[in-house]
Amino acid sequence: MKKGIFLIFGILILNACSKDDDNPDGSSVIIEDFIYFENASISEEENSREIKIIEGDSLVFYYQYYDENDPAIADDEDVYNLAFQVSPDAENFKLETGDFEDAKALYALLCFCDPNGYFSVSDGIIEGKKVSNDQWEIDVDVSITVPQGEEDTREILLDFDGVFELNPLNN
Repeated sequence: MKKGIFLIFGILILNACSKDDDNPDGSSVIIEDFIYFENASISEEENSREIKIIEGDSLVFYYQYYDENDPAIADDEDVYNLAFQVSPDAENFKLETGDFEDAKALYALLCFCDPNGYFSVSDGIIEGKKVSNDQWEIDVDVSITVPQGEEDTREILLDFDGVFELNPLNN
């Protein structure tokens, strides 16, 4: 009887230590945030690889993707985000290649990687439509040109859709 209890206990321990079925590579759960702010603006910090969302006169949309990767490796967490702004009166919008600079459309690689920081969205489409007083449906299909070394670049493709929820602006 005792052997059976120890066997069951051992199986439970091994099962508890197994890798997550949703992430067979052993990575932690991926977190995605879809939020937007009213009466806000994107401020690029001078001489920095950061932005701030401050009080302003636009709608600012902010997408964040967090992947902790392998918990056994220190500092391998990756955070990617996309921020852009549109007119506060919009009920729907479509940003295309020529619109991204005015919309301050910026993509961030925030990781222990090179390069890291914020990079301008270079090509594609971002479409949105207001579905309620505190939600927007946004569809993103863009590319970002990121420098790789002194003369090389690489393209990052970002393709997702989601429902963005209104959040208060906390400065």
